[in-house]
Amino acid sequence: MIDTTPICQKLLAKVLLHGSLTRRQIGVGFGMSHVAASRHARWLSDHNVLHSEHVRVPQVKRPVEVFRLNGQRGLAMAAVLGADVVRCEMVGADAEALASKQFPTQRRDQFSVIGALRQAASWGLNYAREQNRKVDLVGLSVHGYLELTSGMIFRVNSVPDWEPCHLGEVIDELAGMPLLAYTSVSCKLAGLARQLQQDHDLGFMEYKPGTLAVATMQQGRLEQGRFGSPGRAAHQTVSSDLRVCMCGRKGCLDLHLRAGDDTPEMLERALPDIIRTMNTTKVGIEWPGASGDVEHICRAAGIQAVRLFNNAESLGWDGLRSVCTESLLSQILDKARPKRGRRVVNAEVFRQTSQAEYGDDSSEI
Repeated sequence: MIDTTPICQKLLAKVLLHGSLTRRQIGVGFGMSHVAASRHARWLSDHNVLHSEHVRVPQVKRPVEVFRLNGQRGLAMAAVLGADVVRCEMVGADAEALASKQFPTQRRDQFSVIGALRQAASWGLNYAREQNRKVDLVGLSVHGYLELTSGMIFRVNSVPDWEPCHLGEVIDELAGMPLLAYTSVSCKLAGLARQLQQDHDLGFMEYKPGTLAVATMQQGRLEQGRFGSPGRAAHQTVSSDLRVCMCGRKGCLDLHLRAGDDTPEMLERALPDIIRTMNTTKVGIEWPGASGDVEHICRAAGIQAVRLFNNAESLGWDGLRSVCTESLLSQILDKARPKRGRRVVNAEVFRQTSQAEYGDDSSEI
């Protein structure tokens, strides 16, 4: 049996990006024949990951079969972690929000933020039980810094004295549940990708006084600097300050960001190198109060700048739903993956070894 799940994973990512695909679009997009495209789409339909419907298309005589994600196939809890409020949504396997609720924090401290998330987790689990479903995973968007590989959260913006922790280990309601954590900038980038229906050569830069974060997307894969920071691009001289950064430079942008005395002029000075490091063709920019020089700097580098003001938060939510759904679909495909048995090359040696070590006196393998 051929394992088709790697191709199906990419196919589902495209359906998630575009909302729906026809059999012809699948074939053209993946360089497949009509028969191969049908085989993969049918395999996903048989496993209830996709569902199809026939719709009328202008200038086409017969109805065209359109494939969409099956929202009932999985359930995720998505939460945005902030200093003042924790916002939570229940998300189906088609990236659609099913229910939402906000849980304000009592104070701007770690205990209150974790308490609000604990309330959100209880609400999400109760919602799943009422629907006779289970929560398959939890996705967090964090306004702060975190270790992307382990989900360890090192900082939440505007929350002083945050003790690094993995929330799945300190909140009982989340114990044993798959928990994925993303920086807010990566979620906004994923949302921008869905809005533009482009999953490559995209970047996003989020700047507020004292905070600079970047993310890039190449071939559908989110890439970020360590902790969601801009990495080495932030280590460049932008002022005449005599303080020495840990990189050895004086007047380093990273030093000013850590000290909280950075200015928009400093960032504009560093912007060409930051954009060069991102290596993209389009960059979403969330930069309140930025001057028109930002677009000029981007154009000079051959980059299209997409200004974001009022819809940055909605982009972040759309992106968080998207990354949660992609993880849900990956789980589903792993369970549906064909199981391959192991063939014993020398059955007699295997039987003798088994009997000697485990006292197995059976004559069948």
